[in-house]
Amino acid sequence: MEPHIDPETPVTIAVDVATRQIVSLEVTDERTGDGRMLVPLVMQAEIHCRVEGVLIDGGYDACAIFAYLDEKGIEAGIKVRRNSSRRNRGPRRRSWRRG
Repeated sequence: MEPHIDPETPVTIAVDVATRQIVSLEVTDERTGDGRMLVPLVMQAEIHCRVEGVLIDGGYDACAIFAYLDEKGIEAGIKVRRNSSRRNRGPRRRSWRRG
């Protein structure tokens, strides 16, 4: 019997943009927020390659994530939320902003 995954099961993947290879994958449930998946994804990806930067959506827009990426020396390409504070200092300020 083949394993079955419901098509609506949330899956988060990390892809090496140069090779287009999946370097990390996490299957979660609908209660797990995107932000909680970043650290495990980065840790898995680092087994296979050097993580230099991330391009991720607004679900990852949190101070703790910016701080983690900054600490690891990983460039953050995070689409920040429209209501984000522009007064914030530190790693978030250096993030990629795109409307």
